[in-house]
Formats: sequence, C-alpha cells, structure tokens
Amino acid sequence: MSPRSIILLIVAAGCGLFASISVVRYVKNSSQKRPSGGVPVVVAARPLQTGTVLESNMVRVVRLPRDVAPKGAFRSVEEVVGQVLTVPVDLNAPIVHSAVASSDGVIQAMVAPGMRAYTVQLDGEAARLAKHLRSGDRVDVVWIGPTDGSQGHEARLLMQNLRVLAVGDPTTKAKQKSTKSGYRRGPEREVVTLEVTPEQFLLLAAAVENGQIKLALRRPGESGTAGIPAVDIAKLWRKDPEPAEQTEEEPAHELITATSDEYVIEIINGDSIEHQTYQRVSATSGP
Repeated sequence: MSPRSIILLIVAAGCGLFASISVVRYVKNSSQKRPSGGVPVVVAARPLQTGTVLESNMVRVVRLPRDVAPKGAFRSVEEVVGQVLTVPVDLNAPIVHSAVASSDGVIQAMVAPGMRAYTVQLDGEAARLAKHLRSGDRVDVVWIGPTDGSQGHEARLLMQNLRVLAVGDPTTKAKQKSTKSGYRRGPEREVVTLEVTPEQFLLLAAAVENGQIKLALRRPGESGTAGIPAVDIAKLWRKDPEPAEQTEEEPAHELITATSDEYVIEIINGDSIEHQTYQRVSATSGP
C-alpha cells in the first residue's frame, strides 16, 4: 500500500468516525417515535466486533436528517445482511460501505500492511477453546512435537501475542447467514485465522506439518512476552526412581582361637614356697 493510499485511508477513517459520533448522539437524543422525514440509515442494534457476519437482528433502520446522515451509509437491512465487518461498530453507529467487506475479501481487508494471514485447524480441546475467541483477541501459540535427536516429545511456546483475525470460515458464515452453531464443521473442530509476519508464517507452517498447535488466550491489553523453556513431555509421567531399600548388615562374628602359653607364678609365704601354673590365652578374630 502506497503512502498516499494510507493517508487517504486515515482521512476517510477520521471522517467516518466523526460522522458516526454525530449519528450516535443524534439517535441517542432523539425520541422513541420514528420521525417521518429524513433518510433511512442502517445502524448497529448492539456493539459489533470485527469479523462479524451481519444478520438482520444485529442492525436496525433509523431516519436521520440529510445533514446528519453519513455518506456511504446503507439504507436498508437487506443491503447489509451477509456483509462482514472489517472494523468494530458501536451501538447506534451507522453501518457504512467502508466498514464492511464481502465474504470473499474480508480477511484481506483486515490484514495490516506487511503482515500475513494464516489459518490453523484446531481439534479436540483446542477447538473448544476457539469457541471463546473473537476477532481482535490476542493469543500465544504452543507447539507439541518430537524432540530433536530423540524419540521423545516436547511442548514449546512457539509464538506470543498474535492477533486473531477470524474464527471459523467467514465465507461459509456469510453464505449460510446462520448462527455460529450452523457454520461449525463439528463440535470438536474449528479453524482460526491469525495475523503473522512472513517469518512467523514460515515457522508456523513448518510447526503445523511436524506437530500439533494449541492456542492460549491472553488477557485483554496484555502485550508482554515471557521466556519459557521447552518442556519434555516424558517428564510429566516419569516417576523418580525410588531409593534402594537399605538392609542392615549383620555384625561380624568374632571367632576366638585360643593358643596355649604356660607360665608359672611362684608364691612365697614365709618359709613355704608355692608354685601355680597358668596358661596364657590370646584371641584372634575370624572373618
């Protein structure tokens, strides 16, 4: 996109925002009775998020003076049904042509300059988390795959703070004009489109082909990153080896061997002399 196109887009967005604020104030302050004059303008019946496929119950028609009605506003509900919002729209804000895209071009319109859109398919419990995702949410990507040079597997925090562009298939939603339960391919499968850099696109594509992808929803407004090392999945159920049971060693038994060594003690008592013979005994320990 050229700088001139970006400037024109910013100017148009500013004009649209000013017009929307004027319309919202007018509709809010107007009486409940629909005025007979003016022109019909389609406005949001409730706050709508980016990526929403418009349905008849999401909008309503009000009549506004010509000097208040914004340029490019839709005039009937039938004109907007099936269109996809490329920007969020507040309650009572007008639905204008620049705020919507056809089902074939909605993703392209939402991708920021220099970024790419990449769709991942989620299964099982990962698909159940996708039910809580909305366009504009931020997620972290966790990859589970084989460990380098071994037969084990690891879980790795692959990417952080990625923007969700869409949940489900906008083309299918627009064609069916149905509720969310109608466009899901099944309760255990969902597709999520993420906004990534070209480098992240290559890494994410390789990760999908060599493992599984999980998404972790971030708190709104949280943009920090964390350095978390990879986790060896085998350690989740590997038990530490129990220490070997220690047995008390039996004390060594001393084996005493006696050796004879006679000696004589002479006892003198006055004129009498008495001799007593003894044997010296020495002890030696055996094994």
